[in-house]
Amino acid sequence: MDSKDRLPDEAFRARKRHRPGIDAVLCDAGRHPRGDAWPARKRALQILALHADNQVQVAAEGGIGAILGAMQGHPESEEVQAAGCKALLILAVNADNQVQVAAEGGIGAILGAIQGHPESEEVQAVGCTALQSLAVNADNKVKVAAEGGIGAIFGAMQGHPESEEVQAAGCLALQCLALNADNKVKVAAQAQVAAEGGIGAI
Repeated sequence: MDSKDRLPDEAFRARKRHRPGIDAVLCDAGRHPRGDAWPARKRALQILALHADNQVQVAAEGGIGAILGAMQGHPESEEVQAAGCKALLILAVNADNQVQVAAEGGIGAILGAIQGHPESEEVQAVGCTALQSLAVNADNKVKVAAEGGIGAIFGAMQGHPESEEVQAAGCLALQCLALNADNKVKVAAQAQVAAEGGIGAI
């Protein structure tokens, strides 16, 4: 099925308008950085960012900073944290955005979401997927591990052993990180600790 058939007509029209839609969302975000409508704004950014050109445009017009600002402003909101992680993982499909998200503190923001909402299956799953998306970049593999990402992923998997979504997202993220030789050792060591503690992770 074509992507436009999966999107509401209004969202597809906004996606086709590229800059105007992005400008409107980001302008509103700037005026109301702590408003209750942030999840809706993030959903709009997610829809816009499904288009490859828009992934570049959203980043160029400050979208990454706006998303991170909202996540920092609403650390207790499961909805905002989940929406923020989703928006970042979509933007990080673009190689340049992988670098920019990491440079602006995106890895720490995602880890903060994971660690701040351990009971949320959605945040755990989408957070792990966002880390995987960023870790496609070789330098980010190192950064994610350095900031405690491997332990956070194992924690998510151990905290939701019955969740297929969390288990799959965690495994894929660890596989991506383990493509780095040093990370492979760290992942193996963490898996051994989990096994010795009687907790299965992967």
